[in-house]
Amino acid sequence: AATTTRGEVELALILDNSGSMKGAKLAALKVAAGDFVDLMLNIESVDHTTISLVPFAAAVNAGPVLSNEFNLNRWHNYSSCFQFESADFRTTTLSTLTPYEQEQHLYRGNNGTHECPDSQIIPFSNNTGVLHAAINNMKAGGYTATYAGMKWGPHCATPRRSRCLKTSL
Repeated sequence: AATTTRGEVELALILDNSGSMKGAKLAALKVAAGDFVDLMLNIESVDHTTISLVPFAAAVNAGPVLSNEFNLNRWHNYSSCFQFESADFRTTTLSTLTPYEQEQHLYRGNNGTHECPDSQIIPFSNNTGVLHAAINNMKAGGYTATYAGMKWGPHCATPRRSRCLKTSL
């Protein structure tokens, strides 16, 4: 007789919250993301499935809990956006040992204003209420830094990371 086993499933939703998503686009994204959460965290899967939300705009706000896992040179408490160097994008991993600089929360430059978004990463959750609240609270604004979301996404779908974080959350 054939047997099947069920392993842990860890998913990361990388969600565009940039200014180009204002209005109907963000509304549609919220509906789709909420439907995805409900589909993936049903009664049969909720005990072995987690979803990380990775909202991005001009940057990704890792939030205080997740950012404390890293060697982040924190110099303000407004947000938790990381400054990445070009070499950081040669791999999909994020090292907890590598020193990272914290980005400014808000700065104005020749090309406009950049702000670390308010929406933070929700790491490794199977709580539909928490996930839906975070999705519903997303606001569109800022530039589009897809590369930042794509940098954090693989980190937030790694089994090794979730076991570590679940013990500290």
